[in-house]
Amino acid sequence: MGLDIRLRNTVLDILASFLKDHDAIIIYFCDPFDGKGHKRYAKFNRWFNMIDHLTIEKHDRQVTVLDLKIDENDRLIRSEVVVYASILLRKTHLDYEAAIRIFHSGDIDKSGKV
Repeated sequence: MGLDIRLRNTVLDILASFLKDHDAIIIYFCDPFDGKGHKRYAKFNRWFNMIDHLTIEKHDRQVTVLDLKIDENDRLIRSEVVVYASILLRKTHLDYEAAIRIFHSGDIDKSGKV
């Protein structure tokens, strides 16, 4: 069994068990700064299709963020980067509707909304 398959199985087992045993919400993003964010996102989507979809749901969104860097000549370089984010939660979560609404809203201030 290859490393990728073992890693996949471990990650899926941990996520599925945690979400089934706890009233949790998991939000994650795929690090885009090495140019491989979309590949990570696509791979995890393939992995997620192996989880029991009867109890766990996944929503995705893409957010464009401003990346600021200083080059070797001390000049500020601005660029836009697409960040792929997802939320995982049980369909029966008490705050399901609010969590999905907030995740997709793009609001920066989440206080008092759940």
